[in-house]
Amino acid sequence: MPAHPGSRHHKWKGKRAGYRAIHYYVRRRFPFTGRCVVYGQEGKTTIACALHRHGDGAPIYTRDPRDYLETCIGDNVRLDRRRRREAIA
Repeated sequence: MPAHPGSRHHKWKGKRAGYRAIHYYVRRRFPFTGRCVVYGQEGKTTIACALHRHGDGAPIYTRDPRDYLETCIGDNVRLDRRRRREAIA
C-alpha cells in the first residue's frame, strides 16, 4: 500500500491541524544542523515558532519551515517566556 503524503491522506486536517501535528510535520521536514541560531551553541536543538503572531502575541503555527528557528532547548524556553511576558503587557 503506497504512502499518502500531505493533503492526499484521508486524515489530513489542513488549517485545522493542532499544535502537535504541525510541529511534528515541520520537524520531519526541517534540516536540523545541531547549532542554535541564537548563540551558535552546538548540541541537541529543537524548533521555535518565529513568525506570524496574532494581535495578542500568540503564534500562528504554519507548516512552513522558514517560519521556525532552530534553537537549543534553553533558548526555546527563554523565547517562550519572553513572548508570554510581552503578550501580558
